[in-house]
Amino acid sequence: MSHHQAETPLRDAKLKPATLALFPALLLAVVMAISAAQAQEMTVLYNFGNAGYQPWQGINMDSHGRIYGTTLYGGDESCDAGGPAGCGVVFRFANNGSGWVYTPLYYFTTQYSSFPMDPGVPTVAPNGSVFDVTFLGGEYDSNGMIFSLRPSPTRPVSVISLWNFNSVYQFTGMDDGGNPTPQSPLVFDAEGNFYGTAGGGGTSNYGVVYKFTPSGNSWAEDVLYNFTGFSDGAYPNGIVFDSAGNMYGTTGGGGGASGCGTIFELSPTQSGWTETTLYAFRYGIDGCATSPLYRDAAGNLYGITNEGGPDNNGGTVWELSPANGSWTFNVLHAFSYETVAFGGAYPPVLDSLGNLWGTISAGGANQTGELFKLTQSNGSWTFTDVVDFAPRGGGAPGCYAVGSPQLDSSGNLYGVSQMCGDFDGGTIWKYTP
Repeated sequence: MSHHQAETPLRDAKLKPATLALFPALLLAVVMAISAAQAQEMTVLYNFGNAGYQPWQGINMDSHGRIYGTTLYGGDESCDAGGPAGCGVVFRFANNGSGWVYTPLYYFTTQYSSFPMDPGVPTVAPNGSVFDVTFLGGEYDSNGMIFSLRPSPTRPVSVISLWNFNSVYQFTGMDDGGNPTPQSPLVFDAEGNFYGTAGGGGTSNYGVVYKFTPSGNSWAEDVLYNFTGFSDGAYPNGIVFDSAGNMYGTTGGGGGASGCGTIFELSPTQSGWTETTLYAFRYGIDGCATSPLYRDAAGNLYGITNEGGPDNNGGTVWELSPANGSWTFNVLHAFSYETVAFGGAYPPVLDSLGNLWGTISAGGANQTGELFKLTQSNGSWTFTDVVDFAPRGGGAPGCYAVGSPQLDSSGNLYGVSQMCGDFDGGTIWKYTP
């Protein structure tokens, strides 16, 4: 991004002492304004090429500021998935103090699939392993799987030393679920168990919420809830926890006559988990086919819908807030054109100042996505289109942004674009507010 600062020369004139006394404060204000403008910058940190091509479901960041993600293509060029060479990559992107280093952790092969497997957003387990899902692929009619990666216990023999792959679970698409949610990372608890959702399978074939518990050298699945496709919704999109152990999540369908999905709560009881539908979407009023959700420290829930809403059905940014034992729903912003091009919608994130940041895959000035900010003041929210991504076929900062932005400890935002960049394979970008 470029910023142009208008020049205002001081003219040679006789000024009163009182006026001259204002100059230090005015000068400081001008310097601060220039510094603030210059600080707002979009930077491309990495251009994807053969070592990973077309990041697919956004990124995740660990407590050390290291970035993890996946690509749909690239990697092992001997693997042909019907598109560009390679079946996809799991990667890490880390700052070693002198710069950013891109490291492939694993190259997908055709062992489990002969076509792109739609890998998800990775998460780092408490023991340092990387866990992730694939929406497709697997041993059972492409119902997806869960896998983990660990570095080799022996010293690497080359600069690129891929991590060891372990198949954690292969979904069958039956009662255990099928096609695990790729746009929402798995969630670990303090005991080392992890939780997630699958959009298919289950007793009614509308998806499940599952838990995996370590059992010796393997993992045991427990289906916590089966969606029925009625008032509880269908096709769940991942979960988050509160401090009391309750889960919250969204569904992409079901929930009423509109079939636009729900926001739900699962509460633990002695006899199992109790589902409560907190809200059902109604298309033109509030949106349809919502993203996974983001939960802030006060318990407010946020998300983005793919379509619907009061402004030309272009989708919405929404908030669901707890209030006196009930919940209040608000549309914070309505988009006026399509918000999704590839992958799906992703929840916004809240910074330390209370601003919401998010991306959409289409829309913006070039219809290839935008980075946006919502700022709250006096009970209302103001929408700002912060960065428009490049036109299709353009270069920096890439086009078709995907995933939730990730915030580091300094308030900088990171994300990926699926295409464009130097090699038309997408980018990793950083935005400094």
